[in-house]
Amino acid sequence: MTIKITKNGLTIWNETSQEPALTQSSWPDGTAWESDEQALAWAELYVLSQNENHPTVPGDNPQTPEKPRRIRPKHPETGEEIGWSEFYKLEAEAIHKTQSDSE
Repeated sequence: MTIKITKNGLTIWNETSQEPALTQSSWPDGTAWESDEQALAWAELYVLSQNENHPTVPGDNPQTPEKPRRIRPKHPETGEEIGWSEFYKLEAEAIHKTQSDSE
């Protein structure tokens, strides 16, 4: 990915596309960038965070420029990462089975 800083903010390009991957004129919460360096640091973290194994993601404002990545749940039998809806479904099924077994 390529990052370009302009007077209108920043643009992140994916080399395989004609369209920018992201155009950001300010922090996600609307706070203006204080400097090109601040915008570049946010953009670099954004690019790194596209790797799901990266431990942090960019923050929404200058007070929280970086946040820990929310950990995805793992399937209790396979250990593979799953979505939260699947996790809650499995959890409900386990609770139901436990209740049925105790009756």
